[in-house]
Amino acid sequence: MCGRYSLDLSSSKSNFKPETIKEYSNIFEYSNDNISPSLEAPIIINQNNNYEFIIAKWGLIFDWLPKGKTLFNIRSETVREKNFTRDIVDTQKCLIPFNHYFEWKKENDKNQKYKFYFKERPIAYFLGVFQKLNNNIFFSILTRQASKSGQKFI
Repeated sequence: MCGRYSLDLSSSKSNFKPETIKEYSNIFEYSNDNISPSLEAPIIINQNNNYEFIIAKWGLIFDWLPKGKTLFNIRSETVREKNFTRDIVDTQKCLIPFNHYFEWKKENDKNQKYKFYFKERPIAYFLGVFQKLNNNIFFSILTRQASKSGQKFI
């Protein structure tokens, strides 16, 4: 499950239309090589058949979570089974752009960090969900069990 990722939109501009970059110029300056839960990062939402780039905070908030805790990842295999995510997965999907994501594996009693990325694509996207609360936007990444090739590393 993703617990950290990186994004440098300023160096990934060639993947987007010039008019999109112009409209969201402040977002295309975003760069962070260590995005972790509770930090703000760009997401892409579909509003009335228009894609909008917005800054949102990583981690959904629910009143049943302990104070200060957020739901930053949701298993895609069970998202429709959970009462708290069943509705938002159909109505509040988003894309979360990234360049790399990181996973850890315990080796010799130490956590070893592994970087995953696509050589042929400088930018990729997680599927996620978002929520609006008190004029703030929060998101969570939909994750799944690692593929067989990924399991070799983690």
